[in-house]
Amino acid sequence: MHYRLPDSEMPESPNEIKKTPAVHLLKCSYCTTEYSAEGSAFRPFCCERCQQLDLRNWLTESYGLPFEGDGARELEPDDEWDD
Repeated sequence: MHYRLPDSEMPESPNEIKKTPAVHLLKCSYCTTEYSAEGSAFRPFCCERCQQLDLRNWLTESYGLPFEGDGARELEPDDEWDD
């Protein structure tokens, strides 16, 4: 069964058919909520709250970059300091 628009709603030409722009959705880096990328001031986060919570995790060292070793490095006599 096919549905046909009433003649009053039919466009007069194919050029009058309005296309809705595609909405590009992203996932928030903090809470994984989907949000519209267009006009977002907090990318890659969905809102200021997620942005601030992520920053807090970095500042309190809840997040960190991986490294090998114990973190301590002894200076060798040949090491030079950049002044």
